[in-house]
Amino acid sequence: MSHLLTNTPHVRKATASDKMTAVLDAIESDFLTGNIKERKLIERLGRGKEVIDISSATSMNLFHDTTERKLGAVVKKELAHLLEKFHSYPYLIQRDFGLEKAFSAFLKRWTGISIRLDEVAVSPSGVYGSYKTILLSRQGKYVLAPELIHQINKACFASLGKKVIEIPAILETGLLNLETLDRQLKRHAGDISCVYIYHTKPVKQIPHSYYLKLARLLQKYDVLGVIDIDSWYTSYGLDSKPWLPLTIPLLRKHCLFLFTMTKEIGAPGLRIGFIVGQENIVGGLKRFQRLSLEMSSPVTRFLAELTLPRIDMDMARKTLQKRMKTLTDGLSSLGFKVQVPPSGVNFFLHVPESFAASKRVLPDHIFTYHVLKNAHVLLRPGSNHGHRLNHWVRFVLGQPEKNIREVIKRFRKAGICGDMPLPQGLEKEYEKVISSL
Repeated sequence: MSHLLTNTPHVRKATASDKMTAVLDAIESDFLTGNIKERKLIERLGRGKEVIDISSATSMNLFHDTTERKLGAVVKKELAHLLEKFHSYPYLIQRDFGLEKAFSAFLKRWTGISIRLDEVAVSPSGVYGSYKTILLSRQGKYVLAPELIHQINKACFASLGKKVIEIPAILETGLLNLETLDRQLKRHAGDISCVYIYHTKPVKQIPHSYYLKLARLLQKYDVLGVIDIDSWYTSYGLDSKPWLPLTIPLLRKHCLFLFTMTKEIGAPGLRIGFIVGQENIVGGLKRFQRLSLEMSSPVTRFLAELTLPRIDMDMARKTLQKRMKTLTDGLSSLGFKVQVPPSGVNFFLHVPESFAASKRVLPDHIFTYHVLKNAHVLLRPGSNHGHRLNHWVRFVLGQPEKNIREVIKRFRKAGICGDMPLPQGLEKEYEKVISSL
């Protein structure tokens, strides 16, 4: 039996591991410097039991209230069938379409939109897993992506061998600058994998006319759009319909639509995502999944199939609307200027002007540090979604109302408010802490 190679400079050079390390370091330095600081800060200050994490969708605290009881009884009844899945090898040539049927019925029930089974593909590892499937199956070198998206998405695209071209957003609306998109599509025509479409911080409901312009650009350059609508049901205005893109035939013709079981369904642990699109494109993705041995766990598929019919999206929407009102009313009472987004589970808050005036460190990072240290509340720096959001911090409606009220209570007790001054010496303190991590 051969021995493992020793970890020497000569071996590392021969196996190109040094080169791979350099590639990964370059990707992180391009996109993830802020995320690395955030992670280190969490490791230092954010792991205590007293910390309320209102920064992410790690747990949406929705599943317990809306689904768990109904599903628990069914799983108990179906336990024998579930156990059978443990010794079932995942099919490469698919024979069981129960999950696709469940998702098609689910989407029809809550939006009225019909999709055929040959228009649905299941993505292991959720929406993030679909990035790999889509991009590795397409030959184009470039991915055109919004400047204002989670930077880790851009890092993912780059790690898959694609060159990311950022399309600027119009901060007043949160929409993509379609004139710039047009120029980039023209410049790189013939070598584009896809246009990734996600609106991190829309100010108002995105109009039909905007989506139609976007669809015409995709048609003009014969380019695939990938619309990530992970929050597609919850809205905060009478005129808001988050699933609007699916209702536009021209967009349906030129796009893939990504759905997740994380945000509004509250089952991120299942790691299941759905890709919806034209039959020929989805068929190509399924073929790629077979050839690349990308398998969906029979256990996970079965649990997701049992879950979808028992999700009450109206109850989830009502719960999230209450959470949004509790959060925004509370922040308003502290003197913060708030603007309720049209839909979704994210809320961005502008940091106090005294922090925004900081010349030494990014305002969102130093405010996040101050809140974590003094109120034991974990936020996310907005610049992790693009540098121009460095005056903002992100909340996620993942906590129940009682915890959101506790966040406001802690803010008030710590003197965190809209017109607070920048604490004396805070910038030096932050720099010292960061340099020690």
